Amino acid sequence: MIKIDKDLTKIPASLQVPPVKRVAKTTQRVREEVVLAKKYPSENAGRADSRYKYKDIKKAIFDLYRGKCAFCEQRIEIGHVEHFRPKNIYYWLAFSWDNLLWACSGCNTHKSNIFDLDGQRITTPPAGFADINTISATYDATEKPKFIHPEREDAEPLLAFQKDGLVKSDDPRAQYTIDTCHIHRKRLNDRRKELWDGFVNDLKSEIAEGKTKQEIRADIMVLVRKFRRDAEQNPDNEFLAFRRYALHHFLSDTLNEILGS
Repeated sequence: MIKIDKDLTKIPASLQVPPVKRVAKTTQRVREEVVLAKKYPSENAGRADSRYKYKDIKKAIFDLYRGKCAFCEQRIEIGHVEHFRPKNIYYWLAFSWDNLLWACSGCNTHKSNIFDLDGQRITTPPAGFADINTISATYDATEKPKFIHPEREDAEPLLAFQKDGLVKSDDPRAQYTIDTCHIHRKRLNDRRKELWDGFVNDLKSEIAEGKTKQEIRADIMVLVRKFRRDAEQNPDNEFLAFRRYALHHFLSDTLNEILGS
């Protein structure tokens, strides 16, 4: 989980209010139908579902998240437009730009319609639609969601990783998000572990017969600089939170073990 900066002034054309393009007019009609019904359709929902999955929305969210899940940070070729506040509870936010994320099938399935609060739930839509694409952020102070929103909060400093890839947190909301989305599921732990193990093995491979200490140190520092660039300068990479945590918490001891203190 890393902080994502979404520009709420650049709303995809199909979601804009007042609608200008025909596609946005269709979305607005569906939005009004849902609000009038006071619920998101549970049957024959295809027409409604298609409005938040429209191609300009999917492209904008995919590009914003660089094809990576908002919660676990794994790259996904076919992802889901996920609702931070579930559309089955907050039906009026089903087509709201600030309520849409990019998520993998695993995190999306585990999150489902779960949305626990420490505050009071808002149960009624606003009187009009003028701010419908940016309104959900205003709910946070009243509702106090247990979930961390990756576009509004920086969870990265709250996360602690182990070398085996496991992630946990001393912060209750960060741990709630980890537990609910199962960001500590085995496959993700294994992939994070493989990333670190691969780097360590590359470091150890530089300890070759015939090399001087100076040559070994120089070659290892090349690998370290590359790992640092991949963690800090390449936003397309998976598991950036893990990579950066490893840099600050694992690297020094590992280098001492390999090179000798």
